[in-house]
Amino acid sequence: MDHTVVITFDQDRRPVALGPDGHTVNPEVRVLPGDRLCFVSPHGQVRVRFENGSPLEKGQDGGQNLLGVVGAVGSYPYRCGVTITENGSAKTIGWPTTNIEGGTVVVDHDPVR
Repeated sequence: MDHTVVITFDQDRRPVALGPDGHTVNPEVRVLPGDRLCFVSPHGQVRVRFENGSPLEKGQDGGQNLLGVVGAVGSYPYRCGVTITENGSAKTIGWPTTNIEGGTVVVDHDPVR
């Protein structure tokens, strides 16, 4: 199954992950080994950095491309930033400028989500 995590900005202009309904903030996404995952934003390009190892193929950090989930069952916290164009210049909102934005990818073994 493919999973797309949409990153938007909260009222303080911090990147936050939206839940499946596209309206409520939900910093956790649950996946199974073999699923594919990507991170996108209507505001710009997303960069994701996993804190303690990546669950994605080849140990890659997340971004706009769908990558296979190959990590062991467990939780994988991440930090994220969105690069926007503002006044003709690229500017990153969130990580690595600040270190509080992010969420968790949970690799599960239970096919019931």
